[in-house]
Formats: sequence, structure tokens, C-alpha cells
Amino acid sequence: MRQKWFLKNCFECELTLLQILMSLSYLCFKSSSALMMKTILLFLSIFCCLNLSGQSVDIPDATFKSYLLGNSNINTNNDAEIQDSEANSFQGNIDVKYLYITNLTGIEAFINLDSLNCYGTYLTNLDLSQNINLKHLEFGGWNTNFTTIDLSQNINLESLRYSLTSIESLDLTLNTKLEFVDINSNYLNHLDVSGLSFLSWLDLSPGSLLTLNASACTSLTHFGFSQSYAMESADFSGCISLEYLNIQAGLTHLYIAGCGAFLSSGGLPISRLLEVTPFAIVQV
Repeated sequence: MRQKWFLKNCFECELTLLQILMSLSYLCFKSSSALMMKTILLFLSIFCCLNLSGQSVDIPDATFKSYLLGNSNINTNNDAEIQDSEANSFQGNIDVKYLYITNLTGIEAFINLDSLNCYGTYLTNLDLSQNINLKHLEFGGWNTNFTTIDLSQNINLESLRYSLTSIESLDLTLNTKLEFVDINSNYLNHLDVSGLSFLSWLDLSPGSLLTLNASACTSLTHFGFSQSYAMESADFSGCISLEYLNIQAGLTHLYIAGCGAFLSSGGLPISRLLEVTPFAIVQV
């Protein structure tokens, strides 16, 4: 009822303005007055501004829309739609975890969004190309049809956590501000996070990884990994801050040249780690 009232009033408002413009146009035609022309232009400007400010975000998923409408920090005028201006200006957190959401269309309007948690929803894709100021992202949870994600535009991302998807490749080369990455129950075969100088925590347990390049991650202090079969290689060379290395799987090649002096695994110093862990080749 409120939505119908809102739309009816918007329509009547625009109709009234159009009627005024038509009347002024007729008078201008009759009088050819310069003042009248200026008056028409003024009303036209007002009409355009009112029309643009009232543009609503397209949000086809009813559950997602209901969440947004119920958030007073987003739906600031407490009406039945989310305006572009409301979405554009929002700088907080959208947390829709465990809600029955299949479509996150509309999220693109939140260009200043700081944090998004859509874990446990029923999404099969996620387009975050317009959310360039996003810093924290969590998604996944029984999404076996979720196969790809593009984070190349999210250059301000600081933390990433996801699990239980079918994503087989992940490009984080442009996410140079990442500090925390936790990927659980993943299908990645290869991951390259080399040179991410702010990355301090990396956990890929359990997973299906074959190769990992984490070289020159100078802030990395923690790495955790487990799976049921051997990984081919893991490169931590140049990780000068690395303190904890927990690899619960076979590993053919381990590269730890230039790692920190306090490196340990499960409380074991690195010298003891090399004795008890069956790595075929270790380069230090």
C-alpha cells in the first residue's frame, strides 16, 4: 500500500510539473517574452533535478531488497525504494549472511561500500566491479555452482574470506592492499600472491592446491594448509616476517630462502621442521 501511494504521488508530482511547463510554453509562444523563457528554463531545471534524484536502484531479489529497506542507515528516507543517492552515499557494511538470496543485482550502486558478507546465501555469481572502495569481503557456503569471481576492480580490498565454492582460479595480482586471505574447502590448483607486501595471514585449508607462490610477501607471518594429497611446490622465499608455517600435507618442493629467523611449524623451529617433515627438496 505504501509503495503504491509513493509511486502514485511521484507520478502526480511529475505530471503536475509537466502541466506547468506546457502552460508556460503556451504563454511564451503567445508573448515571446525573454523573462518567460527564463522562467521555463528554471522550471525545467527543477523538474530534471527532481526526476534524477528520485531514480531507484533495480533490486530484483525480494529478500535482498527487504534487507536494504529495513536498514535505516541505507534507506534514510524510509520509503519503499532504495534511491541511487542513498546507495551511492552508503559507506558501511552489508551483512546478508544465511539469507535466502539468489541474486545480488543492485549491489553495483553501492560504490562506496566498505564491507560485504554474503556467506551462506544461494548466489552462483557475484559482480563487484563497481564496488571499487570495498575493503572486506566474505562469501560462499554450499555454492557448488559458484565457479568464478573477478576482483580486479576491487583494488582497495584488505580481507578476503570464502569457502565451499567451485572456484578453480583466482587472480589477486591487483589486490595489493590485501592483509588477510582465508580460503576454505577450495578447488584452486594454483595461487600466486607473490609481492603482496601487506599480506600477513594466508590460510588455504583444506584445499586441492598444487603450487603456491607467496614469495616476497614481506609482511606474511602465518600460513596454514592441509589436504589429503601432496602439493608440488610452495615458495615462501623472501618472506622475512614469516613466523608460522603449518603444512599438513606432503610437499615436493619447499622454498624458504630469506625467511625470518623465528620461523616455526606447530611450535617447532625450522631446523627441527626440516627433520620431521618429508619434503623431497628444501631450498633455504
